[in-house]
Amino acid sequence: MKRFMLFSALAALLMSFSTGAKAQGGPPPEVRRAISGVIAMAESEGDDALKQFADKSLADLYRKSFRSDELLQHLRTIRDAAHGHTSSVSVMRSPDETLTIVLGGDVRVELMLDDHFLITKLELAKGSGESRPAPPVTDGPRPPGAGSKQPATKEEARPFHVRALSGPSEMDAAGTLAMLERDHFSAEYLQRTSRGERLELVSKIRAAAASASTILVNEDAEGVHIHFDESAGPIVSFTMDAGAPFHISSLKLVPPSASKNVSAGPAMTWDDLSPALNAAVTAGFSGQVLVRHNGSDLLRKTYGMADREARRATVPDSIYCIGSAPIDFTITAARLLVERGKLHLDDPIGRYLPDVPADKTSMTIGMILDGKSGLPNFHNTNDDWDPDLGWIDRTAAVRRILSKPLLFAPGASRGHSHSAYGLLAAIIEIVSGQTYRDFVRAEILRPLGMTRTGFYGESLNLPVDSFAAGYGVHSAGVPNIPPNWGPTSWLVMGSGGMFSTLDDLRRYYDGLASGALFPNKKPGNQPSFTVNGSERGFYFSRMDNGKGDQVFVLSNTETSPALKPLVNGFAKLVLGPNAG
Repeated sequence: MKRFMLFSALAALLMSFSTGAKAQGGPPPEVRRAISGVIAMAESEGDDALKQFADKSLADLYRKSFRSDELLQHLRTIRDAAHGHTSSVSVMRSPDETLTIVLGGDVRVELMLDDHFLITKLELAKGSGESRPAPPVTDGPRPPGAGSKQPATKEEARPFHVRALSGPSEMDAAGTLAMLERDHFSAEYLQRTSRGERLELVSKIRAAAASASTILVNEDAEGVHIHFDESAGPIVSFTMDAGAPFHISSLKLVPPSASKNVSAGPAMTWDDLSPALNAAVTAGFSGQVLVRHNGSDLLRKTYGMADREARRATVPDSIYCIGSAPIDFTITAARLLVERGKLHLDDPIGRYLPDVPADKTSMTIGMILDGKSGLPNFHNTNDDWDPDLGWIDRTAAVRRILSKPLLFAPGASRGHSHSAYGLLAAIIEIVSGQTYRDFVRAEILRPLGMTRTGFYGESLNLPVDSFAAGYGVHSAGVPNIPPNWGPTSWLVMGSGGMFSTLDDLRRYYDGLASGALFPNKKPGNQPSFTVNGSERGFYFSRMDNGKGDQVFVLSNTETSPALKPLVNGFAKLVLGPNAG
């Protein structure tokens, strides 16, 4: 649908615009409008739309450089090449100020703008689109339907399938299965399995995804593996056909009891961590590790590359996306307001939010903090071009969250929900009179000296090489770093959308343990084991036994098969043999 295409293109521009020496928060709005206009033209129909585009977006001298019918034919040629491929968009700028819009991976439209942001050059790059394969012929028992754009490469196919299997869906199990059968499963897989078998499997996968607090992905020689709640949840494993469009050829769900043995942690002792770490690096791990034993630092090292393409090694102050770790900041922010008497744990959310539906009027601030809200895990929809980066504002997020059916009555059970922390972030803004960003900066980051922690779309005036590039199942921008992902959307505000460093994160958790933020509270650590990840390749795990033993692991190689065994090995060391 065109609304999706246009929204996708503009958001992708915000992510992908590369400015050279420094990562910025995105191009000027005039540049965004110009490129959005090109994408709208690519998805338009009829000559009238082309004429309107020419009148509005092209500079006079450029229009006059074409004879009477040449301009329309030129625009038709660009539209014919680009039409239908704008669901995958990135934008780059070269030193000569040429902007290149990359559509669908291999259609490239080049343009230049004058001082008034009117287009002075618009053409297809040489060879653009020539490598695109012909649409696949489906000869198996595939249900009818147009389907969505099929992946042209294996790199495109991984996130295409992962999102379909693990992302939120507004369809029931039967509808989800129909979509998978149409767009994702191979003809051979459909012939080999019965519909009843597929429906049972898909139902279990969707249930696991809906209740998971973390969803991480890695790939090895045996296939692609989706981990729900690290080792505590089941693993979905699938393989793909060898050729385009890389349909799913096998699919299975490994239950928690079996999945714990899939990535058994390496043997570690406090006396010798090197063998396990060296093995992880050999297997592809890049990142940073901090190990504390009996209250003292035992190991603090960096490993591998922060940016493979630039041949840039990891350094101690490299910056990483930190996945869902900002949930901790949201909890801290809310508790600061509670301590100051501006928020109360037994306050119903309707005290701060208008038009709360009847099924949610009993939901309190305390229930959100205790994981008892009953809200689903996420609130992105199938119309969002990306479940993290697609832009929505606070009003839209609150409306979506409150309109979602509850998983259980508030207070009746416990279940992790990113959406609940998004709702809490909105309440923090309303109560404090500040944006969530400003409150977190003023009350948490600055007091603790966390100078290299920020939000997507920001660079903090730091150069590009301050950021580690992510290597996951999906990337956005060149390089694939948080400043190139556009401003933090309210799809993840309060539960994600931030970056940090190992030392900044250590400052935060040390600040909580010491009572620096809560002088009226008794300091101390509680045993914990958290895992946070991003499909753009980043991973952060922290474990603490509350007795002076801690491990922090930050990585930009979330898909590396070495990562999960390494973290599980540390968990067993810190928390005991049953952890991990």
